[in-house]
Amino acid sequence: MKINFVSTIAAAALVIFGAGSAVAGSFETYSLGDAKSKRVTVVVSFAGDGVTQDSQVDLDVPQGLVLMNAQAKVAGSVCVGIPGNKVRVVPPSGAGKALPSAATDYCSFSFRAEKSAQVGKVSFKPSFTECAAPNGAQSCAHQDADVTQ
Repeated sequence: MKINFVSTIAAAALVIFGAGSAVAGSFETYSLGDAKSKRVTVVVSFAGDGVTQDSQVDLDVPQGLVLMNAQAKVAGSVCVGIPGNKVRVVPPSGAGKALPSAATDYCSFSFRAEKSAQVGKVSFKPSFTECAAPNGAQSCAHQDADVTQ
């Protein structure tokens, strides 16, 4: 009987207080464009949920844009181009601490438009996202920003 009572209390607590966040954190992509030079800089930020310690997003690079440079805006961030015309962003591990809840810019990528490309509004869609916390892998959100060149 004691086990059933404890289980009932635990189940009620989960219903009342919630089992946790459905989304562990959110990536956001925004851009700074220069139509004259046909260059665009894309900045990727992440805002944690107070629990997430590690996160990653892979973004598809729109056709017609060529990666010129990747730069970490926070020491320890991984900001790279990967095969398949994608870029990868991995904020530095929280190493036992949650990543900041405030949106933090981790990476910037510089692109140029190919000469023959007619690039208007483009967006960087995630092909993979993941967040990890002490209680396991969680779903990450991604706010897509339209990039106007």
